[in-house]
Amino acid sequence: LAFERDGFVWTVRADGLNEHRLARGANPAWAPSGKRIAFDRDGLVVTLRWYGGDPRVAAQGTKPAYAPDGRHFATASMDKTFKLWDAGTFRLLKVVDRRRAPTHATGVNRLLWLAEPERLVTAADDRQVLQWKVDFGKQNA
Repeated sequence: LAFERDGFVWTVRADGLNEHRLARGANPAWAPSGKRIAFDRDGLVVTLRWYGGDPRVAAQGTKPAYAPDGRHFATASMDKTFKLWDAGTFRLLKVVDRRRAPTHATGVNRLLWLAEPERLVTAADDRQVLQWKVDFGKQNA
């Protein structure tokens, strides 16, 4: 399990034992493989191996969310966009904003992948929850 406390990302076993402080950051998200964890720090998404190692600055944005297949992740942004990234190369694949598709009127602050890897749900302060088919970057709901 991963959580944030006092400005740091922590991990702990499911039985509550072996609590470990990983790094300064917030909004931790595990890769489906369980081998990497992503979190945001100062407007950037950082990833690292759960057992330590050098952190990798992966992307601009906040609140990372891995796709169920682990091949991609998304980041939220207060500039009313969300971005899609390749989880292996950290290459930016797509930016979804109001110029490209009808999206949120305020900053995106939550992301959730559905069981199907190409379906992403976004939520924002505009009180909208939108579902996207990521393959085409088009809103489905």
